[in-house]
Amino acid sequence: MTKFTKLSTALALALATPIAANAALLFDPDGAGPLGTYTVDNLDWGPTSVLAVGGNTAIKTFLATGVETEFQVYTMAKLRAGTLGGVTQFDMDLMAPGKEITVIVGFKEKVTGASLVGPLGAASFKFVSGGTNFVELFFDGTANSDQLTGLGFGDGTSILQSTVTANNGIFSSTQTSVGLLDKFGADNWAGQQTVSGSGSQDDIIVDLPPTTVDSAFFKNLPLLTFQTSAISLIDPFTTVNPAKLFTDSTGAASIVPVLGTINGSSGADGGPDFIFSTDFNSSVDAVVPEPASMALFGLGLGALGMVGARRRRQA
Repeated sequence: MTKFTKLSTALALALATPIAANAALLFDPDGAGPLGTYTVDNLDWGPTSVLAVGGNTAIKTFLATGVETEFQVYTMAKLRAGTLGGVTQFDMDLMAPGKEITVIVGFKEKVTGASLVGPLGAASFKFVSGGTNFVELFFDGTANSDQLTGLGFGDGTSILQSTVTANNGIFSSTQTSVGLLDKFGADNWAGQQTVSGSGSQDDIIVDLPPTTVDSAFFKNLPLLTFQTSAISLIDPFTTVNPAKLFTDSTGAASIVPVLGTINGSSGADGGPDFIFSTDFNSSVDAVVPEPASMALFGLGLGALGMVGARRRRQA
């Protein structure tokens, strides 16, 4: 009886002990394909574009009236690699040529501050909940996304859907420092001009649990963290082509930037929208069973089974 009580106590402790803990994500970048599963804590996305629809108008409104005005943000990107501790575990272009994983994102913000002192402009932004808010990842067996046209980011098989919560952002510009928007190789924007400037968007956090998630890609669910950081905002574009279309929540590349003669200008020559180049990465982790707890759980079950068998033989 004493042995049975001790074993029962061990089993109770095993059951009471959490059998899961934070761990790096087990990610299969081609799902049912041949690549296999990799342990990663970071997803590295390629450089891309961000569009603030109504963002420049919102800045002008604050400068003129002090009224905080909302605008809509859109971005999309193509996955380059997965890393663990800063070391590349898989590279999509090298290991999965002809395939791709893309992401589309949309959320609302509002201008909470703006100033214009001589040629120097500055603005601050804050996340607004509700409205058009989405994040969706796609796997596509045909790599067709194009940073210049903006096409091909919202097609393929959806592997994760959710909403996001964003933090604050800032941007500073020099209104008199005007030049080509597209300085990445040849000018593909027919001479479109932009102010120069830089800024950042604080972390964008995927709301968990997701609405949908494909376990063929995300192997050790549930996800505990999916947080995008190191989000730069830069004009002009020097590392990627500015996108001519952006993807809406349905996956359609339907949103056309309206920039005016000079992107980001505080004058009459600036359009309602504001486009920036950006680069970011996403930290990820998930839940996995703890081997020690699982072993204790199995030991308890096995021991109870032996005690039960002994009691039956004695009977």
